[in-house]
Amino acid sequence: MKPIYLIQPNFRSKFNGRDNYWLPYTVGTLWAYARQFSEITQNYTLAKFIIKRDDITSLVDTFEDSSVFAFSCYVWNWEYSKALAKAIKKKYPLSHIIFGGPQVSKRPLETNFFKNHPYVNSIVIGEGEIGFVKCLKDHALGKNQKIFHSERLNDLEIPSPYLTGLFDQLISENPDVIWNATLETNRGCPYQCTFCDWGSLTYNKVKKFDLTRVFHEMDWIGANCGFVT
Repeated sequence: MKPIYLIQPNFRSKFNGRDNYWLPYTVGTLWAYARQFSEITQNYTLAKFIIKRDDITSLVDTFEDSSVFAFSCYVWNWEYSKALAKAIKKKYPLSHIIFGGPQVSKRPLETNFFKNHPYVNSIVIGEGEIGFVKCLKDHALGKNQKIFHSERLNDLEIPSPYLTGLFDQLISENPDVIWNATLETNRGCPYQCTFCDWGSLTYNKVKKFDLTRVFHEMDWIGANCGFVT
C-alpha cells in the first residue's frame, strides 16, 4: 500500500511559554471521508500529518519514496507548500503530489498551471471530499488525471476527524503543544464577498452539520484543545 502524507502547514504561536498549533482539520476531514471507501483503504495507508514548518531538507529526508502527498493550500502556507512539494519531487520523482484548497481553487484557469508548477501531479478544485476520493482512486488505477472538479456534498452526514480519533496520535506525540481547533457547524454562504474565499467557493446554499455531532465535537475539543474558532 502507498503511504499518504496529509500536509496542512500552519504557523507556530506561543501561549504561556508553550507552542500552539492548529489541528489540520481540512486534511483530517478529507481522510475521514476517504477511508470510508474500500478502494482507498486497500491502496493507501496514512503515514503522517505534516503541520509544522520544519526545515524542508530535513523533513523531506523522513519521507518514503513513491508516496502520495496531499497539500491543503491557503494563502498563509502557499509559498512553503510549493517549496516543500518541489523538494519532494526532486528527491522522490515517483511521488504523487496533490494540491487542493482555496489557493488552488482560486486559480483553476491559471495559464500553464502545470508548466508553472511541474512538481504537482494533480489538483482538486472545489469542496474537497468527492474530488479527493476521485483523485486517489484514479491514481490507484495508474491513470493520473491532472484536474479533478469536486462537487458539493448533498448532505453533511460525514465522519468527523475529531470523533473518529484521527488526531489522537498527533496529540499524543506532541504532549507539550496547546492545540487549536476549528469547529465547522455549516458550509456555504448566501453572499459572495470579494475578500472571502468561502462564499465564492461554495456559492449560496447553506448546509448544516447535525447539532448532535457539533455538540460531541465541542466536548472533544474542550477535552483536547486550548483554543477554538
